[in-house]
Amino acid sequence: MKLTLRNGVSMITNQEFFRQYMSDIQASAGAEEDFCEVQFTEEMCNFLVQEAVINTFDSVFYKKTKQGIRIDAWNFDKSKRELSLFISDYNHDNELRTLSQSEAEKFFKRSIRFFNKAITEEFYQRDIDESDPAYSVARDIAENSNLISKIQFYLLSNATKSERFKDIDPIIINGFDTVYHIWDISRRTTIQNSGRAKEDIYIDFTEFEDGGIKFLPAFIKASSCKSYLLVFPGKLIADIYDKYGDRLLEQNVRTFLQFRGGVNKNIRNTLKNEPEMFFAYNNGLTVTAEELKIKHDRILQAKNLQIVNGG
Repeated sequence: MKLTLRNGVSMITNQEFFRQYMSDIQASAGAEEDFCEVQFTEEMCNFLVQEAVINTFDSVFYKKTKQGIRIDAWNFDKSKRELSLFISDYNHDNELRTLSQSEAEKFFKRSIRFFNKAITEEFYQRDIDESDPAYSVARDIAENSNLISKIQFYLLSNATKSERFKDIDPIIINGFDTVYHIWDISRRTTIQNSGRAKEDIYIDFTEFEDGGIKFLPAFIKASSCKSYLLVFPGKLIADIYDKYGDRLLEQNVRTFLQFRGGVNKNIRNTLKNEPEMFFAYNNGLTVTAEELKIKHDRILQAKNLQIVNGG
């Protein structure tokens, strides 16, 4: 059954998206059914690259069932000091399954066990054959553990999350901060139905600042584009970027320039050597958003916020 939007555009259901998606995965995998799981993992990771959720990835496919250890893909971004570990929940059934909270936590625990072992040199030296792709992964994690500031755990699933599912709270593992992400069929269906190339981002400022962000209006009532003046605490910007990453900077020229230009180098030097002068030397951020939720003199929420200049 298809639902219909008010503007007449048809929406696909989770079940319909799942059937078409599984058909595409099986066609890509060819005759070998066991390769479907590999194809699924790589398709999902490639999709996350397109969504600007991750920059890149490498397949691993390391699984030790008895020990409860598994990892399907990984990436280490040294510039951000972020380690990303991916684990797949793929089932060959033709019926769409429901992913429960307890099942998701079991999958995450398998990739957590891999990390806990990988930070010790004994793991790759003693337990993994050098020809196994996981050997270089475990070795790199052990040798660069002092450079890791955060671990991103991703669960990729061809099921759909239970309606009773609650967010998995981040915890500290061996002194490392962690974040947990789930990409399931319902999330893919939502993006498909939105007609957009990427998932909408909704930033709730009340998560970072009690009551939201104070603002002053800076537009004429007849203006089609509304502007506001705000003061963003530096920690708030850092916390938002920590959660949403490069998706906030897709329209920012400095993302392309990196630190190659003279202006960018000076900004970096100010941050390193004279942070107290940053506000005086720089003209702040230019930020756009598609929609805002406002209450009195505070902005509570922003849809698809982009830092288009500065930052």
